[in-house]
Amino acid sequence: MVEINRYLAHPNKSKTNIFFNIWSKGKRLRLTSKLSIETKYWDSNKQRIKSSYTYTVHANKTLDQLQQFIERECVQHYDKYNTIKFDELKSSFKSYQELGKKEKLTFTSLIDEFIEYKKKSLAIKDRTIRGYLGFKKNIIDFQEHTNKIIDLEDINQDLLINFKGFLTKECGYKDNSISYKLTLKNVILNYAFKKRYIDNQDYKEITNKKYQTESVALSDNDIEKLLNYKPNNKQLYNTKHYFLFQLYSGLRVSDIVKLTKEKIDLENETIKIVTEKTNKIITIPISKQLKEVLNVFDVTKFTKGRLSSYSVALKTLCKEAGINDIVSVTSHKNNRQIEENKPKYELVSSHTARRTFITRLIQKGVSPSEIMQITGHTSRASFDKYIRIANTEAVSNVKDKLNEM
Repeated sequence: MVEINRYLAHPNKSKTNIFFNIWSKGKRLRLTSKLSIETKYWDSNKQRIKSSYTYTVHANKTLDQLQQFIERECVQHYDKYNTIKFDELKSSFKSYQELGKKEKLTFTSLIDEFIEYKKKSLAIKDRTIRGYLGFKKNIIDFQEHTNKIIDLEDINQDLLINFKGFLTKECGYKDNSISYKLTLKNVILNYAFKKRYIDNQDYKEITNKKYQTESVALSDNDIEKLLNYKPNNKQLYNTKHYFLFQLYSGLRVSDIVKLTKEKIDLENETIKIVTEKTNKIITIPISKQLKEVLNVFDVTKFTKGRLSSYSVALKTLCKEAGINDIVSVTSHKNNRQIEENKPKYELVSSHTARRTFITRLIQKGVSPSEIMQITGHTSRASFDKYIRIANTEAVSNVKDKLNEM
């Protein structure tokens, strides 16, 4: 009948192709698998690639699929011709390989599959999806830069080191942004490893140091400027009141999106909400400042569609309100420290409000444990990152306490 075996084309060379031998009625057909490996990874007895090879699972799976195709074709040939027509088998095998080449899993198609999996199996936030899509765009740009589509079998430490360099040199990212991108890389490739698309986790070794981020909180004087500023258009008017609401409630912008009128109890002066990030029920007291905002503005009209423009509008709002003190900012690029002086409004984001809310309460002597009940923080470590007391104020406070001793 038919005998099929696998062998190395040139076993005496350091690297060679893997072939299939098909014997039938004393005749032989040689077909290349188009897989090339170092000969030291070949197990001639088992006719398989050794487990020490980087992509053992993927490569052996490919060999098995090719052999199964050959076996199916041989059965059909015997049913139809009572023999194997080598020319026809060679042609069909070549067509099958070309089809497989077109369907090969690329890095970008893996990212698409991963995102769909997360959408179906888990509650995934829009901002998280945007992060993965941003990473996919980085991979696409890297492919254009290298003029090569990245298949999963191409992913190794050398490629990832080059990708990291691309993020620094070509994209101009700073170290914390690169750290974030490489974390996303790990999450996506962890999925590939669990699905057995890849068989090692060497990709985890390509990382980037993360530094504490520079961020600001508004001072009482900044808030006074904001209160006194009269916006000249509807967008800035709305932005001002959404931001004031955040400043006096400490809510994340993702929680304002979910806010409804039913959750605002003006009679008992509380807002009760389940936080988007931690899924924790929190109760926020409505202060007199917060009530003033609620009396003149409907904060429940904030929608997801505003998210992309809100951050930009905040910077414009704060600039026009005169929140332009020069702030020294430290960042890192390629492990080198960079000192920059920027006007404070450039550093303002929606999270500045939450940071300001926490910092002001700390300054008023409210205990961290009490504030955490209001903000919904689940750990002291994450809470402490929000405290932004100016160095000059800290020095003054410590001096006053020392003088009292």
